[in-house]
Amino acid sequence: MPDVDPPPAVVIAPRQDLARLVLAEAVRLHEENRGFLIEDRAAEAAAVAAGGDLQRRIITRAGALTVAADVRDALDRLRQLFAFSSIAGFLIALALGAGSALALMASAPSGYGAAVPTNFFLLYGSLLGPHALMLAAWLFALLVLPNRGSGSSLGGGSLGGSLGGGILALVRRLSRWTLKEPLEAAAARAFALVMTGSPAGRWLVSALTHGLWFGYLAGGSAMVFLLLSTRQVSFAWETTILSAEDYIALTRALAAAPGWLGFAAPDAQQIAASQIPLAAAPSAAADRAWAGLLLGSLVVYGVLPRLVLVLLCLGLGRRAICRYRLDTSRPGFARLQERLVPLAQTTGIIDADQDWPAAAAAPSSLGQVAEADTANGIPGPAQVVGDGPVAILAFESERPKGGWPLLPDGVSWLDCGSIEDRADRARVCARLGAAVRPPRLLVLACSLLTAPDRGVGAFLAEFAGEAGLPLALLLSQDQHYRARVPGDQAAKASAVGQRIADWRQIAGAAGVPAANIAAIDLDQPGAATRQRLQAWLGRSGEATR
Repeated sequence: MPDVDPPPAVVIAPRQDLARLVLAEAVRLHEENRGFLIEDRAAEAAAVAAGGDLQRRIITRAGALTVAADVRDALDRLRQLFAFSSIAGFLIALALGAGSALALMASAPSGYGAAVPTNFFLLYGSLLGPHALMLAAWLFALLVLPNRGSGSSLGGGSLGGSLGGGILALVRRLSRWTLKEPLEAAAARAFALVMTGSPAGRWLVSALTHGLWFGYLAGGSAMVFLLLSTRQVSFAWETTILSAEDYIALTRALAAAPGWLGFAAPDAQQIAASQIPLAAAPSAAADRAWAGLLLGSLVVYGVLPRLVLVLLCLGLGRRAICRYRLDTSRPGFARLQERLVPLAQTTGIIDADQDWPAAAAAPSSLGQVAEADTANGIPGPAQVVGDGPVAILAFESERPKGGWPLLPDGVSWLDCGSIEDRADRARVCARLGAAVRPPRLLVLACSLLTAPDRGVGAFLAEFAGEAGLPLALLLSQDQHYRARVPGDQAAKASAVGQRIADWRQIAGAAGVPAANIAAIDLDQPGAATRQRLQAWLGRSGEATR
């Protein structure tokens, strides 16, 4: 009997959490490094059976792959490294806080136990000043620099300069020494990608930063309490240009919040009497009041805010995880579109915008052009500028294994590699600008395996303006797409024609001329391919100016 795949069991899609997101990213990175997808029909069937959008199916597939156990083991070791580094960092912060408090009180201008009392406000500022400055910097980044991308904004904190960022950098360094297998390395890269390049990761690292500051301030507060409990410390204040009334008002303002929690504070008479040299005869009651204000301020203005921010950032991080969106335009995810989403759901333009230009909303004429192109096999000449080389780069696809095909005599390729993000766009534009002979045309080699969406249209419109050249689309991998379409040859041909029409519709709305869109399968080199390239690029249509 012929082998028949059993129907997939009913699968409940997993809830979205950080571990599953990192697992999906790790699988993507591993597959991109390999250059092809992991063939696991059971995992794909489970993803389709689970339903939901493409992201949910990608996460389900990643969890059902046979390699998922190895990735989870690597992620478990990463979590252990992260937990170890975080605990070690907290203990170090605790010790540093206690040590700095001891050093500050021992090296105060007058010193405790000396004839001259300790300057309260200098000690106060030294204990709380660094925390206040860093907290202000964090708030500034939160309010003014909320979306500067990885490495600049931490959902409200700088990754490069934060304590949490330092812990993350330590984990990454340790992972390079302990996780050396390809799957393990992919897991480490995925962990770093999510933690540095997403709001969820940035909020979690912010929580770690505040946790380390909490440890520092808690250690300092404990040391101050211990010293005040075992030493006789006299407090005073001094000034040259301010009045006693100014210091009375300042002290009362600082004492307001600690007073709500029952911490003592000096009254107006004690504040005025503590001014040097009036404080030559120390008062035990006044010293206890000043000590209460110091401890209360450390707790209310230092320890508690950091603890609240830890909890707040953890909550916001959990919320961001629930809203995290995988970048399904990345090649590793885009290749799963046809496998995980049935063809009926991907036919046509994904997430078409109702405000898309009316000219693009009617695909009938474009479909007729596509059918005519397929019927006669010869595309019309592309619109070009000048007689320079033809610049080409892979977009939403991979370069042919045998390289770009030979062009007709008198025409050459300017290979610009591939393009995936804004950095690639800048690189390509720089290469085009540095060319000795300005290219006549910029060809984007696209795969018919990828369903076009609004993001593709927006990219084409923006990139055409940045490049400053006529844009053309070369739609390839016709046979690969046919092989994935179920049904007879007529159904396959219809699906291919519809996919070409969809690409034409998106590109036409982005301003790409119809003559600059051709379906030529670069994976099928031969006379027919050369003939089509000759007709499309070997002779030019009316040059655009």
